Amino acid sequence: MREWIAREVRGDYPWLLLIICIGVGLRIAALALFGHVPESDELAYKTMGLSIAEGVRITDGMGNHAMYNVGYPLFILAPAFFFFGDNLFAVRLLNVFLGAVAVFLSYLVAKEAGAGKLGRLAAAAIWALYLPSCVYGVYLLKENLMIPLVLGVIWCALRLARQPSGWNALGCGLLFGLLALTGNAALSLVLVAALALAFTPMAMHRRMILAVLMLCGALMISAPWMIRNMHVIGSPVLNTNGGFNLYLGNNPAATGMFVSISQTPRGSTWKALRDKGEVQASEILKQEAVDWIKNNPADFVGLTLKKAM
Repeated sequence: MREWIAREVRGDYPWLLLIICIGVGLRIAALALFGHVPESDELAYKTMGLSIAEGVRITDGMGNHAMYNVGYPLFILAPAFFFFGDNLFAVRLLNVFLGAVAVFLSYLVAKEAGAGKLGRLAAAAIWALYLPSCVYGVYLLKENLMIPLVLGVIWCALRLARQPSGWNALGCGLLFGLLALTGNAALSLVLVAALALAFTPMAMHRRMILAVLMLCGALMISAPWMIRNMHVIGSPVLNTNGGFNLYLGNNPAATGMFVSISQTPRGSTWKALRDKGEVQASEILKQEAVDWIKNNPADFVGLTLKKAM
């Protein structure tokens, strides 16, 4: 039985390679056809990447030291800038590579979930051909790295459910550490790994050992950045945009869609608030957002439903 499965999976490889090549071709075509100049968050990530490559203190060009997630600038932009200078094409080629990795991981996730040949190849093909993912490589945004990491976490969690080994737990933890630095909102996937441990038959002490290994793996990656932030901005946080983002979605001017800080009641005082420090500014905005939610529960529910839709 095992030999038959191995032969079947080997038979996938020529088709999988073709799908990956098509996906890469579409992403390279997007680079050639879609003229785009970095803007908004892209400029912040670019500035962070350049500061890392140049060996100076990490900032985002607006005086913030940790408002944006450091993962994408640290692991993708900085190496590209270090070896190729301020070369956007080199970065975008790395984004194309990350897109190819995501296609391959889509296949692996489907395979680990028990999909047949058609399901495994369809999973890879759907992501390879999905036009927004093809175009996204043009942008200098964290999602290019975050998507493969999310798929990697799901793949590791599925493996952990089938083979609850220390290596699988540690690998899952390391990926969580990378996710914490790249897009900590995706740490909600901790629930997936927790369910994998909870529902896999094993002794309780072994379950605890695997959980500790996972936590250690995550801290190995994320702790140095948190320690850095403790020294630089006075708080061991992953980033300081939590309160800012919460406020943008929950204030008297909120619409359920993106609203600039300049369009909110805080618009005229944002610069003065920011001058107090990014940690304090985020905390004040968070408290104002929470107060607005408490005072406007019906509006909050309505906005939440609109965002979900």
